Formats: sequence, structure tokens, C-alpha cells
Amino acid sequence: GSFSSEPGLAQCRLCPERTLQPDRGQTFCLCDDTSFRNPNETSSYGSTMPCLSCDSVILGSRSRLGAGRPEECRCPPDTMLAAGPSCIPCPVGLQCPGDDARPQQLAGFWAEVVWEGSATAGGWTIK
Repeated sequence: GSFSSEPGLAQCRLCPERTLQPDRGQTFCLCDDTSFRNPNETSSYGSTMPCLSCDSVILGSRSRLGAGRPEECRCPPDTMLAAGPSCIPCPVGLQCPGDDARPQQLAGFWAEVVWEGSATAGGWTIK
């Protein structure tokens, strides 16, 4: 995508790294779903500079389109938050809704919380 820093300019600029702009005639870009707004951004809305990667907060995480803060980086569905912090694939026997939600055991499986730390760590034994 592209944007123009001022309305009415004949030449548009390409959106910076980890941003996009699907609409025409815009003066900013949006952080994509793998990033969040750079705290040094000078634009009052959207992004005119590269957004920062969610991997710098939680490895393998995603955000919503146009995310403004690192706290918006969360594990996607079918993964769970593990130490590191990182998003890991959901183990067999668990259903992982993503976000900060705890995994739920599936019918026919037994699960035990083996250790539990902060919101960034947890452990399960699945049988």
C-alpha cells in the first residue's frame, strides 16, 4: 500500500515495513497483524514509520490490524503462551483458543498443571 503525508499531493509514498494501507487517499498506514505502533511515531493516527515486530515481545505472536501497543501482541489460535515468552503449538489433548486464554483439555484426555508462573508461563502434562 501507499499513503501521502499531506492531502492532495500528486506523489504517494510506499507504506513502511510491517504496515499496509488498503484504502486510497489516506495520509497514514496501519501496522499489520504481526506488529504494533512504534512509540516514536509522530503521526497522530496510524503509522508513517515502520511498526515494531510482535516477535520482539512474544515470539510467534500476532496483533490486530493497526495495533498501538506491545500489549496487543498475543498468541494466535491453536498456540499457547510458553516460557521465553513464545507461542508454541497446542499439544495433542488440549484446545488452545489463543490470546491469553488458558488451554482447555479435550474429552478423553487428562491434564494436570505441572507448574505455573506468571501470565507468560505455564506447564501441562497431557495423557
